[in-house]
Amino acid sequence: MLCRKGLRIRHKWTQEASIHDAIGNYMAQSNTTFLKIADSVGFEDRLAANKEKVFGELEKFDLELLDMFAAHTIIVSAEENVDTFYGIPENYRQAWVGPY
Repeated sequence: MLCRKGLRIRHKWTQEASIHDAIGNYMAQSNTTFLKIADSVGFEDRLAANKEKVFGELEKFDLELLDMFAAHTIIVSAEENVDTFYGIPENYRQAWVGPY
């Protein structure tokens, strides 16, 4: 009888350990997912902030108003354009924008 009781206790401990491992894996996966979501939201916030600043940057250039509108529309139409615009040093941005 003592052996059976010892087996039951060992079996119960094994089940608890496997539940603990499963919860640990679930929490790790959840944490990874939450970090991806946070990075995505952070990227979208930075992109939106940069899009808002584009027109102010274009006002620094020697462009006609309609040319600024056209350049702004093209730059903010795609995130790659916004990244490229802000990736260029300020003294070369007007040459990249050019007259639209």
